[in-house]
Amino acid sequence: MQHYTKQVDAENRISCLPVVDDNNLIGIITEKDIVKYISKGITEDKIGDLASKPVITVSFNDTLDNVLKLIKEKNIRHLVVLNENDKIAGILTQRDILRSLEFDYTRFLEKKLRFTKEALGLFPDPVIELVDTGNEQILIWGNQKAAEIFGNLNSKNIEDIIPEKEWSYIFYKLKKEGKVEGIKFNTENKYFELSGVYFNIEERDYKGRIKIVLKDITTEYEKSEKFKKELDILKKVINSTEDMMIIYQPTTGKLKLWNNAVRLRLGFTDDELKNKTIYDIVEIDRNILNENIQRILRKGEVIRGQRFYKNAYNNFLTVEIIATKVSFNGEDDILIVARDISDKLKMEEELRQKVKELSGIHEFILNLNRCHQEEEAYNLLSHTLIHKLGIDTVSIFKINPSLNRIQEHLVFGNGNYKSCLDNNPHYCKVFNSPQNFIVNSPDSYKCNQFCSDFCSYMCLSVVSNGKTIALLSLISKKEGFFTPEKVSYINDLINIFSPVLSNLRLIEINKELSIRDPLTGLYNRRFALEFMNKEIEKSKRNGKPLSIVMIDLDDFKKINDIHGHSAGDNILKIFSDVLKKELRKSDISCRWGGEEFLLILPETSKDKTLDVIERIRMTFQLNTMGIVSSRPYLTASMGIASYPEDSDNIDEIIKIADDRLYVAKREGKNRVVTH
Repeated sequence: MQHYTKQVDAENRISCLPVVDDNNLIGIITEKDIVKYISKGITEDKIGDLASKPVITVSFNDTLDNVLKLIKEKNIRHLVVLNENDKIAGILTQRDILRSLEFDYTRFLEKKLRFTKEALGLFPDPVIELVDTGNEQILIWGNQKAAEIFGNLNSKNIEDIIPEKEWSYIFYKLKKEGKVEGIKFNTENKYFELSGVYFNIEERDYKGRIKIVLKDITTEYEKSEKFKKELDILKKVINSTEDMMIIYQPTTGKLKLWNNAVRLRLGFTDDELKNKTIYDIVEIDRNILNENIQRILRKGEVIRGQRFYKNAYNNFLTVEIIATKVSFNGEDDILIVARDISDKLKMEEELRQKVKELSGIHEFILNLNRCHQEEEAYNLLSHTLIHKLGIDTVSIFKINPSLNRIQEHLVFGNGNYKSCLDNNPHYCKVFNSPQNFIVNSPDSYKCNQFCSDFCSYMCLSVVSNGKTIALLSLISKKEGFFTPEKVSYINDLINIFSPVLSNLRLIEINKELSIRDPLTGLYNRRFALEFMNKEIEKSKRNGKPLSIVMIDLDDFKKINDIHGHSAGDNILKIFSDVLKKELRKSDISCRWGGEEFLLILPETSKDKTLDVIERIRMTFQLNTMGIVSSRPYLTASMGIASYPEDSDNIDEIIKIADDRLYVAKREGKNRVVTH
């Protein structure tokens, strides 16, 4: 079978044979049947046993339409044609039918393909066509542009145009998906973008056709590579700065590029920033931002200003921005350089606060140097603490450092302050401690002595030469008032205040020593004369009276001689204490000399003075009962003179009072003479 069938096929170029037995048709055997049986090793069997059955026949006179319908209906590829005598006239195959149509169909295809290829020939990009034989892909056609770039395609393989590695991938995708698009490759220093289509056409010589369009993207690729290099350089530059740099698309606001500082300052990841627009970041009215964008694009303006940027935690950063137009990859975009000035503003605010504090301290120092008395200095300190720092109440305990006793209590400001100390300062927590005692809320640990309503308070000492000369309590109605900054400011004020206060106290002490009698503590004659001159002038201006009293202790010399000088000194101190207790603060008492005293009572008539003097005389008797063994009590004689009743001359008034004193002595002592 094998030798015969091959010989027949080779000689007649046919694809099938009828099988007959005694001129009777029993089947058909095809070229494919023969290949199949040979491949299975079936070569000695009879053809009659291997032929396809049954056999479908048609008449020699049947039309082509009927034949095509029958082939389709029976799903067959071969028919036996019988003549008028029902004898075998031949075999009709699908290929025979196509050949019958070949002339007209080929003419049509040639005409159609001619116009198509003429159009493709003018195509500005290379177009090539290949056939897939199953084993290889062969170039069969290329347009004019392909010939210009690649030369004669008949002498080339597809791998001469497309590198083998890339072509293997392209062909795999073409077979699998039927088409490919946008695949990039380079060859001979040119860069192409490839799109192609695979047509499955099962024919004897090939399995399919491939059409490929190549777009020369060398210029675009080189631009792209140049842009990438420039972009890499740009990224390195912008990533090296601590300022935030953002490039965004003006029409949509979409961010296109940002540096590391943006991620660091705002806290967003790259994926988050890819989905952000400039409107999501800058806290500004959208219309104003759009207006600025148009000014930048149309007028080429450079926008500068201060903005608030929202970070990933919904907090706001204060930034200083410069916005300008840049050309980025051939498009006009907006470049923003933003500097985080939060720390700068904080430092500026701290600096302004410090300047304000220093200015306040400077003003405090200037005013402090103008103070002449302790009381004036305390007034200035309290005014500064209340009006400059906002403290509600200032309590000041003046301390006598020699006796460690409270000598005076001053309160300034508002609030129902209750004194927490009497005469003994030792109960205060800061009296013997250099540390401040600060309470910033009612729940904090507090001093048991402190009994005023408060939210915050601070107690501190004023120290001079290692000794406490004053205790201060600063009180606020606000909780948490005494911040470290305020405490520092207060300490600065006190450090400036302490030496000045100490000097004022020394000046006052020296002044007191120069104008006071050291034994009794009363003013001396020099001070009394100066004071009386001033008060006489004042009385002349305001038309108010002024009275003076000359006083002499009765039989003082005898008591001194009998009981000694210590007893005499004690009597002088007792009388001085009586004067201090019974006189007003506006009245002046002085030791005129020895056992003589002078009293000055401004704005006091003679009658009112008499009432005061009688009280002093009686109190002195009571306070000296049993003080000396020689007498049951001690007495004093007194003379009163008044301005303008007795005279308008100070010397005459003193003389008149002195004369009346001696009248009291002559008349029996222990009395007051007014006329």
